Amino acid sequence: MKRAMPVFLAVPLMFSALAAGAAPGDGRAAPLVTADYHLIRSGDLETAERILTYAHDSRENNPAKMLNLAYVLQKKGEAAQAASIYQEILRLDANPYVVTASGEPRRAKALARLGLERLDSGSN
Repeated sequence: MKRAMPVFLAVPLMFSALAAGAAPGDGRAAPLVTADYHLIRSGDLETAERILTYAHDSRENNPAKMLNLAYVLQKKGEAAQAASIYQEILRLDANPYVVTASGEPRRAKALARLGLERLDSGSN
């Protein structure tokens, strides 16, 4: 049985581009493989949540990690907490590009709005 790919597991575009040996913005960026990414992909949402919550509680304000935390909370059925994280992303001054699990660069706030829309529609 094929496992559903998360809508977005995000990492900052600059870091993913450099990790792939490409210059930022040259279109050759690939998602940077991080511990939280592996944990989410493997289905270990509890451990991913602990790591991402620690980063969030440390006021890291990393939109990629915040998106991943909101995604984990949404998958666990904690819609109110996920919505709060998405809203927090929308209030950030910065709106960096992040790379989705499919390798597509998107703005963090666009992904947060998409997450809120999915919460409103009841889709996971």
